[in-house]
Amino acid sequence: MADQPRVSGSVDISIDVGKRLGVSLKELSPDAAARIRRILLAVSATWTERMLRLWPVQTRRSQQQWHSRIRGLVWLLANPVDYAEFVHRAGGTVHDPVWKELEALSEELLGQVLPQLKTIAEAGRVVPAGPSLASRVRSRRKGLDTTDLLRASARAYQRVDARRRERLRDTQRTRSRPAVRRSTP
Repeated sequence: MADQPRVSGSVDISIDVGKRLGVSLKELSPDAAARIRRILLAVSATWTERMLRLWPVQTRRSQQQWHSRIRGLVWLLANPVDYAEFVHRAGGTVHDPVWKELEALSEELLGQVLPQLKTIAEAGRVVPAGPSLASRVRSRRKGLDTTDLLRASARAYQRVDARRRERLRDTQRTRSRPAVRRSTP
């Protein structure tokens, strides 16, 4: 029996909306992130209403334990009840659980708003797709090659201004001249 997977009974569904949109939360403007969150909350509320109609009433405890949450750009659906994975319709089998219908419903609802979310994400992207200046500086510290732009800006900070160079030259000249001794009569 070692070949059979271990079954927990609870149901956890995680849908990474950001991955489907091709963005992370930090790449979005606050306004775009808020608009996406409002849409996802509406989708989550619709999912909860439909779940209440789909989930068998005979298993009231497991029905009441469903949680639909939005964390950043991730939609989390969870039911911690230890037998939720096995709940099925009357006359059905455990091989046809109701949670799979709910998972399909979540995909359907998300699919309806995904084009709108993509439009908002594309318009609200504030971070360029390339590496940030901070990551280029970190890579320079690690000894990795960086862009010419970063090298040029580093040289600009290290450059000595003309007036200071002149003072340094004068100081070096004075130090390099041999001291002249005057003899006193």
